[in-house]
Amino acid sequence: MILTDVKRGMFKVESEQNRIKELRKTRKISGTEVAKKLSISPQYFYDIEKGERRLSAEIASKLADIFDVSSDYLLGKTDNPSPALSQIDRSIYFFFNLIAKHPNKHKIETELDNRLDEAFARFDVSVNGIDLTKGNKYEQLAYKISKLQDEEHFKLFLLNELKEFAVDLHLFDNEFQPDISLLDPVSIDTSQIKVPILGSISAGQPIDRIEYIEGYELVDSETLRGRNAYCLKVNGDSMIGDGIYNGDTVVVVQQQEVTSTDIAVVSVNGEEATLKRVKCEGEMCILMPSNPAMQPQLVPAKSIQILGKVIQSRRNFE
Repeated sequence: MILTDVKRGMFKVESEQNRIKELRKTRKISGTEVAKKLSISPQYFYDIEKGERRLSAEIASKLADIFDVSSDYLLGKTDNPSPALSQIDRSIYFFFNLIAKHPNKHKIETELDNRLDEAFARFDVSVNGIDLTKGNKYEQLAYKISKLQDEEHFKLFLLNELKEFAVDLHLFDNEFQPDISLLDPVSIDTSQIKVPILGSISAGQPIDRIEYIEGYELVDSETLRGRNAYCLKVNGDSMIGDGIYNGDTVVVVQQQEVTSTDIAVVSVNGEEATLKRVKCEGEMCILMPSNPAMQPQLVPAKSIQILGKVIQSRRNFE
């Protein structure tokens, strides 16, 4: 950074003020609009732009998102305005740019779009804001994907799909030979899988099932062995005999049948969920707690649905 003068008792930072103003002018955004996006007053923003207020790292990060540049560029630490991309994001960019330049682009787009739709659906990922009137849609898509947070496994899966697509359709003929090695999978830890926390359940009296995602837990892939899973927060003490306490997080694999020794997540009348062992005889089922102070519940077999089996319980102490 270049310190040019002192004004109002503060150093005036030339590189920061020039870059912010230049970016704002280039993108034809008023200072008032930028200030609104930053949730600060226009005067506060203009003071930053003129170098009369310090550009904090927090505001620099927000400005970087607004102007699509790196924070380091705004702070004068680098002359490269491009946001830093991970290796996997760069590889995805490489592939999409390759498609845009390929002589048979229009013939392969339908098949590529189908594969992309399958990948997005498999990981329940979506991106918005692709404008087909504004240039290459795949370049826009690569940019949107690079902005996704905490989706490394989706990106790795997508990258491998893109490489297989390129090989299967023989895109790289003798007249068009880019370096496909750039599409090799990058190093991402696949020994753990991100499992969604769907909410809290009652380990005492049943409560309504909660199906929105509260967060994620990393679970060893060897534990899951390819099975679909989710996590639930425990609220109650009916399973303390199994070491499952109030506030614990249980990992559940999705299955519709359990044995009487399994700890099951069971829905009652399609509206309630509880954590119990289940033993069915004839037309009735017993929901059994492991807390000796609690009594089993007798319910009609036709009223219950098994939602999964608990395979792990986790506890945080802070």
